[in-house]
Amino acid sequence: MAEGAALAAGVAGVVAVALQRLGEAEAVFEARGFIVAWGGVLALAFADWPPLLLAIKAMLNAPADGDVWGREMIELAEENHGSRWPKITIAALLPGQQLTLEDLRVLRTLCQQSAEEMAREGLVWNVGELRVAAFTSRSLEQRTDVLIPLKSPQGASCERAASAAPRGEGSVGRGTIASSRDLVEDVMQEWEQGDLESYLARVNTGANVLHYMEACPLEHTLVALLTSQGGNGGGDTILRAVQRFAKAVREHVPGKFHFFSDSCPSSLHLTLRTLRLRKHSG
Repeated sequence: MAEGAALAAGVAGVVAVALQRLGEAEAVFEARGFIVAWGGVLALAFADWPPLLLAIKAMLNAPADGDVWGREMIELAEENHGSRWPKITIAALLPGQQLTLEDLRVLRTLCQQSAEEMAREGLVWNVGELRVAAFTSRSLEQRTDVLIPLKSPQGASCERAASAAPRGEGSVGRGTIASSRDLVEDVMQEWEQGDLESYLARVNTGANVLHYMEACPLEHTLVALLTSQGGNGGGDTILRAVQRFAKAVREHVPGKFHFFSDSCPSSLHLTLRTLRLRKHSG
């Protein structure tokens, strides 16, 4: 309980600093496309991190000091690789299931078709709040939240540059919007244009939905919930795109995936990073 409260207070302080430095409260994601990621999970990738969230991530990745953290001084363990590019994991393989090469070909086609639809529609998601989630299942079906609104403080300057984010080691990529987009494109190009026979081995690793749904020790993470926006911010249109894609996958690759929206629609989330305190020796 005490650790969760300290983490939430520290994150809230970082958000306040980022809002003051950038003078903006918008965090708009542009949908990039669906992907079969390593381990056989299905995810919706976004084009890059918005400047505000990029700044927040960079501050959380930096060593804690008074300039960045203010009064709440905590230092986090290194960021996991999976949260370095923005995505929502929407499904995982069922126990005992693996994908065939033909399954991958079909899924690549479905992803391409969905990407074209989303590009025509110009799907965006304006995230208005973050949540520090204390969870006991990695799907976030079992969790409690502390809400942190993304509201600009009174009298903040209107500088919209991402230069407020700390640079150097520990930042997202090289700490810039360009490098954020480059990282997403590297991941997407491997899926969209890479050799599927080689990719198949990275998909069929033995991972499945139980990794996400079974009980795990209490942890904390910083997320944006897809359903938390209700009818605002474009979250509802993104959710409909996820539902359309899920329907197509069920029709063309039946019996392989569990979609998290089936068991708990409110669990769909985008992870900014895990919030695990750094362990200091001595």
